[in-house]
Amino acid sequence: MKKRLGAMLLASCLLCTNVVTTRAETLLIDGKKIEYNLSAISLYVNNELVETKTMNPIQLEGRVLVPAREVFEAMGANVLWDNTLKKVTIKYKDKTIILTMNQTEAIINDTVVSMDVPGKIINNKVMIPIRFVSEAMGLNVRWDSSNRAVWITEPVSDTPSESITGQTFKGETNSNSLSIPSGSYDTTTINSVGVSENNNELLATITSASAMSNVNVSTMTGKVIVDIKNSQSKLSNQIIPATNTYVKSIRTSQFTSDTTRIVFDLKSGAQIKASISDDRTKVYIKLVSQNLEEVTISSSNKKDTVYFKGLGAAQISLSEAQKDKKIQFTLANTHIEKNINWTGMKSQFISKITMSQVGNDVKGIIELTAAASCSLEDTTNGMHLVLTATTSSDNQPDEEKPSTDEPDDNQSEQVTSGLIYTSGSQPKLTLGGVKGSIASQIKVTDDYRNKKITFDLGADYSAVIKTETRTINDAYIQTISVSNSGTTKITVETKTVYAYNIIQSNGNVVLELVRPKEKYNQIVVLDLGHGGSDSGAVANGLKEKEVNFNQGIALYKLLEADPNIKVYMTRESDVYPTLQFRSALANEIDADLFVSIHNNSASASISGTETLYFPSTTDTRGKAIAQLVQNAIVNNCGMINRGIKA
Repeated sequence: MKKRLGAMLLASCLLCTNVVTTRAETLLIDGKKIEYNLSAISLYVNNELVETKTMNPIQLEGRVLVPAREVFEAMGANVLWDNTLKKVTIKYKDKTIILTMNQTEAIINDTVVSMDVPGKIINNKVMIPIRFVSEAMGLNVRWDSSNRAVWITEPVSDTPSESITGQTFKGETNSNSLSIPSGSYDTTTINSVGVSENNNELLATITSASAMSNVNVSTMTGKVIVDIKNSQSKLSNQIIPATNTYVKSIRTSQFTSDTTRIVFDLKSGAQIKASISDDRTKVYIKLVSQNLEEVTISSSNKKDTVYFKGLGAAQISLSEAQKDKKIQFTLANTHIEKNINWTGMKSQFISKITMSQVGNDVKGIIELTAAASCSLEDTTNGMHLVLTATTSSDNQPDEEKPSTDEPDDNQSEQVTSGLIYTSGSQPKLTLGGVKGSIASQIKVTDDYRNKKITFDLGADYSAVIKTETRTINDAYIQTISVSNSGTTKITVETKTVYAYNIIQSNGNVVLELVRPKEKYNQIVVLDLGHGGSDSGAVANGLKEKEVNFNQGIALYKLLEADPNIKVYMTRESDVYPTLQFRSALANEIDADLFVSIHNNSASASISGTETLYFPSTTDTRGKAIAQLVQNAIVNNCGMINRGIKA
C-alpha cells in the first residue's frame, strides 16, 4: 500500500485508512525471511533525535543500517535512487558517495572504497550502513552500546569564524532534565494531554488510565517528544492547546503497536524538566524560560552573521526592516544577564546592535549601514541570523520606473526587504510589515509537480516587501522570487514537495512549508495512465488516455470531497509524465496509496476488471486494499470479476 504500489484498474471506489508504523519482527533480506529480535536503536544527529517513519534502524552483522533517503536528507544531503541499477547516490557538500546494493565496494568522489557490510534492500526499503556513509561525509560517528544509540555530529564549531573582536556575549548555560525512572506494568491507555501556564511557567500533563512503564522524553529543534511504551493511545491526532506562550500545537500517534508518541511543537525556546507522579499515571513536562547563552557577531564572504547559541530559528520573531534601516527582533521566553550595546561595528552591514530584557522576552535592534536580505538558519547548537546583499529582479531602466516624491538616488537605501527566510526542515517566510489577518485573502498556487508554490497576498505590499529574487540553495529551498505587479506574489522553488500553512504569529504573517505527511494523515496519489504522445490502447474511436483522464478526474473529485484525504495527481492535462516521474512523485510525497488507472484493450472474448498490487511477504496491506477495490468495482459496476493479481 505505502510506496511502490502497482496499477489498479478502474479504481472508482477507494478506502483509505491511517497507517500505523510498526517495527518489523520479520525482515525480508535478499528474498529470505529473517527473524529480527534485537532491541530498538535510537539515532541522534547533532544531539537531536531523528524520527524514521519508513523503517527503524537495524543492526546487521554488527553494523547499523538506516533508511537512505529519510536519514541523509535530514542531514542536508541530496539522495538519488536508481531502481534499475539498484544504486543509491548521496551528494553532500563536496562529497559524492555511490553505493550499489549487495556490493561491498563503494565509490567516494571517483575513488573505490571497501565496506565490511553492503547496502541492502530490506522490506522493500533501501537501507545503508550509517557509519560508513556518515564518515565519508566528514561527520563524526559514535555508537553507545549500553543505550543502543548512534550519535552523528559535525566536527566543526557552531561559532562563526572571523568573529569581530570584542563582540561576543557569554551568559548562563541552559540545562534540561529529561530522564524519568523506568518501570514494568501492564499495558495502559493514554487518555488526555493538557497544558496550563502560570507566571511564565508552562506545565503539560499527560494522563493514563493506570501506571505507565517506560517513558522517554527527548528534544528536537522546536519540539519536545514523549514516547510512552506499553501503551495504547486514546488521544486525537491533533490537540489544540490552551492559550500559552510556549506550545503551538500537540500531535499524537500510535507510533508503534505498543508505543504512544506525543509531540509538542514549540513556538518559543524553553528549558525542559520532565517528571512522573508517584502512582505513575501522570507525566509532567515543565517548560520555563531559557537563558541567552551566547551571542557572537562575524563578518566574512560578503555577509554578516549573528550567532545565538542555544536558540532555534522558531524562537526569534523578526519585524520588518524599517526605512531607517533597522531590524527589530524578539526572543520569546528568554533571559539575558546584562544588556548588550555594541556600536561602531566594522562589518558588511551592521553598525550597531542592542539587546535588553523586556518582561519575559529579550528585545533587540540591529542597525544597518546598507540594505540587506535577512535569513535565519538552525545549526548544531544554535541559530544564525544572516545578512547578505539584496538582489532585485526589477531590471527596468531608471527612466521607466514609476515616479515618486523622493529623489531616485535615495530609493535603493530606503527599504530592506521585509521578507525573512528561516531555513530548516519546516522552512518559513515571515512577511514583516504585513499587518492584520490577511490569511483569508492569500491565494495559493501549488505547482507540486514542478516543486513551486506561489502565494498571492491579494494586495500590493511593495512598501515593505520589495521585488527581488533570492538564491537560497540550502537543503530545502532553491529560490524565492517576489513580484509586485498589482498584487504582491511570492514564489518559492523548493527542492522537494511541500505542503504549506499560513500562520498569524506575533503580529506577523508566516508562510510555513511542511512535508505532506506532517500535515495530512491520509495521502493518495492518482496516476492517470498514459497521456500526451502516448495514447495507450486505441479502439472503437476511443483513446485509453482520454478514458483514464475522465475516470481519474471523477475519482479525484470524489476523494477531494472527503476532508480527511489529500489527493495529488501525476497529471491534470493531456501530457505524458515519464514512468520514473510517476513513481518518484508518489515516493517523494510519501503517499499512503498510489493508484494508477488503466483501461486495457483485448479481444472481444476477454472483458471485466482486475486489480493489480505490489506483492510483499511482510506487508499484506496492498493485497487487502486491492481486494476491497476489486469487490467495490465488481459489485457497483456489474463487471466480470477477473480477480486481483500481484
